[in-house]
Amino acid sequence: MSGDPARAGWISAPIGNLAPRFRGAVIALATLAGSGYAAWKELHYRSPFYMADIWSYLSIARGNAAGLVQPFASRQLGPLIVRGLDALLHIDAHRGFEIEATASLLVLVGVLFALAGRSRAPWWVLVAIAVAPMMPDTMLGMVLPDLFYAALLAIFLILLERELWVAAALWMLPLMVARESTSLTLACLLLAAWRPLRLRGCLLAIASAAGGAGIVHYLSRSSPGNPQHLPESVYILLKVPWNTAQNLFGVELWNNINYGCGTPVWQHAFHLGSIHSVGFCGFNPALPRITLMAGLTEFGLLPLLAAFVLWRRRSRPAAPEARTEGYATMLRFATIYGTAYFLLGPLLGTGVPRLMGYAWPLFFVVLPSWIGESGQSSWVRSRRAIWAVPLFLAIHWAISWVYWQEVYLPEILLGWAVAAVLLTFWSRAETPAPGDDAASRSKALPADAPAGA
Repeated sequence: MSGDPARAGWISAPIGNLAPRFRGAVIALATLAGSGYAAWKELHYRSPFYMADIWSYLSIARGNAAGLVQPFASRQLGPLIVRGLDALLHIDAHRGFEIEATASLLVLVGVLFALAGRSRAPWWVLVAIAVAPMMPDTMLGMVLPDLFYAALLAIFLILLERELWVAAALWMLPLMVARESTSLTLACLLLAAWRPLRLRGCLLAIASAAGGAGIVHYLSRSSPGNPQHLPESVYILLKVPWNTAQNLFGVELWNNINYGCGTPVWQHAFHLGSIHSVGFCGFNPALPRITLMAGLTEFGLLPLLAAFVLWRRRSRPAAPEARTEGYATMLRFATIYGTAYFLLGPLLGTGVPRLMGYAWPLFFVVLPSWIGESGQSSWVRSRRAIWAVPLFLAIHWAISWVYWQEVYLPEILLGWAVAAVLLTFWSRAETPAPGDDAASRSKALPADAPAGA
């Protein structure tokens, strides 16, 4: 099916081909539309103020942080900003979190669309990003640190992309005050950016993270620690096998502090901190099912699309985009960080969908760049895109929507299977859409890319 040439060129056109002013207007409108969709979809069905764990952050925002246990007492920055809004505007904590979440969502979506617009990815990739469940899922947890941290991380990506190395290193401080998992963010930064940061920048990033940890230690000095009364390093280390057993294998474990059942089928005395006994409740297939559902739905079909794009890149290597050092460094960081969270999320905690949602830089920032690199003769821009794009987006949106309707796993797997067949057939096309020439490619390069790169 060849399709109409004009329509083929339109449906595969990169947003980067637009004139800068018009592109900015489109990105601004898309940001408002994407943010509005995420907020409406979530708040239309649920209330964010009836979730577990939010009372800790509400307590910090209300100035009642004394006695909060870890790790909640370590996540100070977001609630403290809400407390500041309360002092300035005389609003309650609920309204303060709504304002903070709205601003965070606008920053996150705006940065995502701006970065995607700088690639050669077709415009429909932005639509796929906008309807992915991750953003409404994060909006639901507006009191939790996830959405606020995502906005801070989006700003961090801009600092890297703009080659503001000192500012990026210093940004570790607010990130650490916002969430203790910034230790992983710091490790990803050092792996991705050690060359442009140089030794001085790496040391500054480490010092900034240490300074943030010191601030958190001071603010949470009244915290009794974790419920198990273990050293934080031991506590974090023991979480990995505990969560791995439950989230990946359905082995429901028990101890006298954390218990998934009233009476375990087996228990044994074991003394460590406040833990006096450990046990085994049995096998619970619902736990790995939740993990599988999170992997299949948190980003809709974007993981499948990423796998196909990588497969095509390996079989038909494409010329890389012309990039500045900052743009390339930002993509390296986003790839390492996003992959780490997508793979390690089930090992880090019980809220698997939220933790896997931290992988958004991989699918919302790196994937558009991969698609943009695939070349103008790519299957992504072939004439088959005329019908393949609407069908792919329809399946992607359906999976994103039924995630919230709690449809059973077989329906999700069926959607993935149909999409895999679609991508397989679509990816066999190599005929470029009319209008995809060298001039159009040059328009889509990053604005600050060096000439002749």
